[in-house]
Order: sequence, then C-alpha cells, then structure tokens
Amino acid sequence: MTTEDIMQLDCREERNRNIIQKALKKIKPLSRYDGVVPIEKLELCIKKYCDKYKYYYRLYPDTDAADDCIVWRGVVLDSRDLKQICKVYGRTLYEVISKSIIKLYSIVRKTEV
Repeated sequence: MTTEDIMQLDCREERNRNIIQKALKKIKPLSRYDGVVPIEKLELCIKKYCDKYKYYYRLYPDTDAADDCIVWRGVVLDSRDLKQICKVYGRTLYEVISKSIIKLYSIVRKTEV
C-alpha cells in the first residue's frame, strides 16, 4: 500500500484504523508503542518534524465540507517561503495528525511507508 493509498483511507472503519497504526509503527519515534499510539505522542512527533525541517503545521476545521461532521484539514508549509508541502484531510484530529505524520515521513525519507 502506498502513502497516497493511506491518505485515502476512511478511518471510520476498524480495518483502516489498523492500517494507519501499522504505518505509524514504521516511524522510529512511534515504533515503541504497543496498541494505539497516544495522540500526545503524535503531537510531539509532528512538532519534531516541523522543528527539524523548518515547517509550519496548521489545522483547519471545514465545517461545511460534510453534513454530519467536521472534516479536518492539516496543511504543512515550508517556513522559509510559505510554500505548501502537503495537505491532508481526516474526520478526526487523530486521523488527520496521523496521516500528516505518515505523509511527512514519506516526503522527508522519499520513500513509501
């Protein structure tokens, strides 16, 4: 499964949540956690990526994107020129932060998760 395939997963399904967890466990700072990676650790991971690679990370709620829920949008910008690095969508904060980390990992490592 490619990184782009993972970005398209619907995390309302248990199977897809397990795929996201498996991908997160391939990323070194998160690999030591058993079960579901705590959201606090995801937040620290994205902060480390942003500090190390000079990125800004922004979260936006798209309240008009769907009738029954908020769709979260995570945007990563290069802090030097404000060029957009990537954009990720998710139904929960956990989902969008997880997908953002996976996407950043694949961009930085230039490899698929």
